[in-house]
Amino acid sequence: GVDGTPPALVSNLLVLGGPYAISTAVVHAMVSDLAETAFAGTLSALSCATATFCLAVGTIQGTRSGAAVTDDSGRTWQARVAPAGPPLVSIACTTPSDCLAVGGNAVLRTEDGGQLWTTSHLSSTVTLKGIACATSTLCVAVGFAQTALTTGPNAGVVFRSTDGGSAWTPVRTLTGFTAGLEAVSCPTSTHCIAVGA
Repeated sequence: GVDGTPPALVSNLLVLGGPYAISTAVVHAMVSDLAETAFAGTLSALSCATATFCLAVGTIQGTRSGAAVTDDSGRTWQARVAPAGPPLVSIACTTPSDCLAVGGNAVLRTEDGGQLWTTSHLSSTVTLKGIACATSTLCVAVGFAQTALTTGPNAGVVFRSTDGGSAWTPVRTLTGFTAGLEAVSCPTSTHCIAVGA
């Protein structure tokens, strides 16, 4: 540190960004201590169901949805290919097997840790930006909606699933959020918080 004391150590730090994921059990202030794992794409969101299992999503091959998974606390990563579609921008895992990810108007679901994915499409006027699950069955997705009369987003939208992501019901449209809702967190099954502009 500035006063001559050694820099503080951070345990179990996982940093995502750019075309790689960085992980180490103990991170020092020096970049040379960080381990890099190559990934042919850009990871933009991460969910860890346990201290050892994490699934990150983003793009691979330019614009295709992709994912990377670790089951050893980020020491190694394996790439996963998701169904063709827009880039994935948010993910929520309730167990190492069960995860939901969103991108465009699609919700992707895996029940095997990212090996196979199924896709549910919402209205073509919706773009999803965030997802959170309070339990293994109760999940909320947020984003924005467009109308045929506008060229940009005009309302924030909230969707809810009570069956682990198989079916989605619109809950609310928020016209005051002209740029839509960007992210959501659900600390309990009766309380979710979303942010947007």
